[in-house]
Amino acid sequence: MDISNIGNNSTSSVKHLTDPQNDVLGKEDFLQLLLTQLTNQNPLEPMDNEQFISQMTDFSSLEQLTGISDALGNNNGLMNSLNNVLTADLVGREVVVNSNAITIEDGTGTMSGFYTQGPGTAKVTITGSSGQVVRELNIDISSEGFNLIDWDLKDSGGNSVDDGEYTVSVNFTDQDGYSGKISSYMKGTVESIKFEGGNTYMDVDGARFSPSQIIEILR
Repeated sequence: MDISNIGNNSTSSVKHLTDPQNDVLGKEDFLQLLLTQLTNQNPLEPMDNEQFISQMTDFSSLEQLTGISDALGNNNGLMNSLNNVLTADLVGREVVVNSNAITIEDGTGTMSGFYTQGPGTAKVTITGSSGQVVRELNIDISSEGFNLIDWDLKDSGGNSVDDGEYTVSVNFTDQDGYSGKISSYMKGTVESIKFEGGNTYMDVDGARFSPSQIIEILR
């Protein structure tokens, strides 16, 4: 029996399946390739058991990964809906969000603060929209946790500041003398949740944030 062309037929099939224009090997391609190998194998040198088991293991892994991908795709809409429901439960809750701003509207300012791991002294610098220093505060910290910035909304001359957005910068020195800049946060109540363009936003005391900016849910 002439078996000289068997290897060429198998090679041709493999080249077809791995065409650069179709370089994604799916389950059907994998099975066709395996079938081609079995059909055109040299009867004098058949595929050994170890090689066959290895290829079947590869196919099993491919099938599992494909199944996981399909499941995630089908559940994507469900997950988004579930996230929206869970986020809506935040309405009315008090949260701490990542923000270095104090917003003043009608003479009332949002609450800003910072976290410390122990006692020390915090120097708080408040600047206006043009970068000018409006007020500097020195706050003694007696314990760890969240500390509110007690600002009376007045500048260094004792005058009430205008409505607008102000930036907070905090430098903290602990009891051991270590000093460094730390992050500031905003504390407020979630007033509403909005879903726009596939994204979720929440209004906290008039300012808009993403739920991913939540640091702590207080109550």
